[in-house]
Amino acid sequence: MKCDEFYDILNKWKAIPEEDLKKVINVLDHLENNYGLEYWKSKRGSHYVIKHKLFKRDELLRQFKLNPRECMNGELSIPAKKGKKVKKIYLKRLISVSELLEFAKKEELL
Repeated sequence: MKCDEFYDILNKWKAIPEEDLKKVINVLDHLENNYGLEYWKSKRGSHYVIKHKLFKRDELLRQFKLNPRECMNGELSIPAKKGKKVKKIYLKRLISVSELLEFAKKEELL
């Protein structure tokens, strides 16, 4: 997936119907391939767990509006349930994560 496609998906997310929420896998694949992010479907509950070594840096998480208390051992969960409120949380977290990773790449923190 090219960067333009990635941002296109994020920017148009609000218009994506609930049943197409699975397209987030494309976004997660992009982050995995370009920034070394790991992700997997949780065994319990309906969410994905994403992991990156930078999620252990509290000051960096706060800078990108991610709660350090929600990042245990460098892992952050993202809800995968349907619903407008959950969809907004999912979108905000993914945008924050992608901005954090992009910043880290520019600053050569990766």
